[in-house]
Amino acid sequence: MQKKDLKYYLNLNYPITIEKYTEYDGREYFAAEIPDLPGCGAEGKTVDEALKKLEEAKKAWIEVSLERGLEIPEPATEDQFSGKFLLRIPAKLHRQLALKAKRASVSLNQYVRSILERVPYEDQIISRFQRLEERIEYLEEATQEIKTYLREILEQHSAPLRMRARDIFGETWQLIRQPFLVSTRQISRMSDEQTSQNEPFEEEFTGEEYRERISI
Repeated sequence: MQKKDLKYYLNLNYPITIEKYTEYDGREYFAAEIPDLPGCGAEGKTVDEALKKLEEAKKAWIEVSLERGLEIPEPATEDQFSGKFLLRIPAKLHRQLALKAKRASVSLNQYVRSILERVPYEDQIISRFQRLEERIEYLEEATQEIKTYLREILEQHSAPLRMRARDIFGETWQLIRQPFLVSTRQISRMSDEQTSQNEPFEEEFTGEEYRERISI
C-alpha cells in the first residue's frame, strides 16, 4: 500500500475552479480554489498567477494537515457517484413539489432535477449580487465623503471669494462709472461755456440786425 505523504497528495489531480472578479476601482483579478480542500484558494492578477499561488497554497494546506494528523480529502471522481441518492424530506414539501411538477407537466424526478441543476448558478448569482451591493455601498460612502470634502472647501473659501467678488465688482463699477462722470463733467462744462457764449450772442444780434443775419 502506497504511503500517503505530501508527494502522494501533490500528485493527485484535484479539480480547480477559477472565477474572475472586478474590484471597486475597476481592477480585475482571478480567484482559484480547490473545492475538495476547504479553504484552499489563491488570487492573482492573471490566471497563471492565480494557479501558481494555488499550488503553493495547496502544498501548505496539505503540509499543515499532515502535521496535525487531520484527514485530507482526495479528489472526487464521477466513478464514485451512481447518480442516485436517497433524500428524505417532510411530507408537506413532498406534496408541494409533486403539485408543481404536475403543473409543469413533468415527473417529480425531472422537476426536482431541474431545481438542483439551477442551484450552482443561483449561488453564483447570489454571490455576484452580494458583491454588487458591497460596491454600491462603497460608492455611496465615497460620494458622501466627496460631498463633505467639497462642503468644507466651500466653507473655508466662501468668505474670501465673496470679498474678492465684491472687490472685482467695485473695480468694474469704477471703470464703468469713470467715463460716465468724465462725459457728464465735459457736457456740463460745455453747456456752461455755451451759455456764456450765447449771452453776448443774443445781445449782439437783436432786432433788425438779427433778422438780417438769419436771412443771409
